[in-house]
Amino acid sequence: MIVYFSGTGNSRFAAEFLAKQLGDELLDAGQRMKAGERDIIHSDRPWVFAAPVYAWRMANVMAEYIRRTELTGSRDAYFVLTCVRGKGAALQGRAGSCDA
Repeated sequence: MIVYFSGTGNSRFAAEFLAKQLGDELLDAGQRMKAGERDIIHSDRPWVFAAPVYAWRMANVMAEYIRRTELTGSRDAYFVLTCVRGKGAALQGRAGSCDA
């Protein structure tokens, strides 16, 4: 299952592209967050989380959503982080650019 949060649409685009290529389900975490309920979601396939990088790390709202959501099924997870420049600590633990 591909779980995404998108502020401007870039992460949604990446998630939709991956879902089409992998034949996997999409879940819009932003809509689930607005509902304000604690989620329990299941996937037999690896989890894929797509989110933007804000201030050199994954968007706080997405990180918090993942922490408070009960994920059942697969124990494998992948993260797709979208950014323009300066992914920094999100991917390398230090400052840098997405071009690196």
